[in-house]
Amino acid sequence: MERKLITLYKTRTFGQKMSDTFDFVTENWKPLLKFSTYLLLPLTMVLAVCMTSMMDGYSLVLNSNGTLGNNELSEVLISYVGTLIMSVVCGLVGTALVYACMRLYGERDERLQGLTGATLKPLLLSNLKRLLALTGIGLAVSAVLIAVLFVLASQLRTASVMMMVLIFIIAPIVLVPLSLTAPVYLFEDETSALGAFAKAWRLGFATWGGTLAVLFVLGMIAYLASGALSIPYIIVNVMKMMTKTGELSAANGDAGIFTSMLEYLLCVFTYFTSQLTMMLTYIGLGYQYGHASDKIEGTGTNREIEQFETL
Repeated sequence: MERKLITLYKTRTFGQKMSDTFDFVTENWKPLLKFSTYLLLPLTMVLAVCMTSMMDGYSLVLNSNGTLGNNELSEVLISYVGTLIMSVVCGLVGTALVYACMRLYGERDERLQGLTGATLKPLLLSNLKRLLALTGIGLAVSAVLIAVLFVLASQLRTASVMMMVLIFIIAPIVLVPLSLTAPVYLFEDETSALGAFAKAWRLGFATWGGTLAVLFVLGMIAYLASGALSIPYIIVNVMKMMTKTGELSAANGDAGIFTSMLEYLLCVFTYFTSQLTMMLTYIGLGYQYGHASDKIEGTGTNREIEQFETL
């Protein structure tokens, strides 16, 4: 029996948002897992190399007693930067993949059944380009805001504590609506990057409570799931860090190689599954955007009228 199509632009209760999110995952987990394996698994393998190198460097720092040379410190810094960059890349690719699949799900008569890489590729690449534009604008704006806050804090040292309190209060008010920026920009071809930020603010602020609820609940589910799946990696990593550098390999070279390989494989598994669990939040935000767009602008009703007129 064919499942009922999950409409994107539809006013929903919180329960309906959760239900549609999990229904989408239940119906389309095979293509999501398939393309995640193709796209994200290789990236998480590179990320795991950077992460294990960074943790090895951190272990060296703990056991060096302040005697690390410049080369060792440079290696730690490079691995840290590599981990940060690859984490961002994985996040961008995961976001682009989820919204490409959600869009094709609504546009294709067969939904995601039989979806091929050739069909997905154009929209996926378009999403990546648009996400890079959003990321660039976001980084530029963040840099300006940080610079302004730094100047204000240096000029008003007596009020610095008050400013920090205000930042912690204002940040959620601003950031929660802006979480809809990606779905706005990726679902609406005619919207510019700056226009996506403005529209996300307008829709997100008007539905601030619902957006926060979706972020919190699905984010907490993703966090708990990824945390549970990362326990084996954490155990192995802690055991390795508790052993002074060189002791394990000196005592038993084969055991040292086995531990390093196990740590790497568990790191890959941890980061790959964390990317998969984060998709739940992306999907929920997509349906939150559809809810806000229909509630504030009547997008779903307007599309139904347009479809009726074309019959």
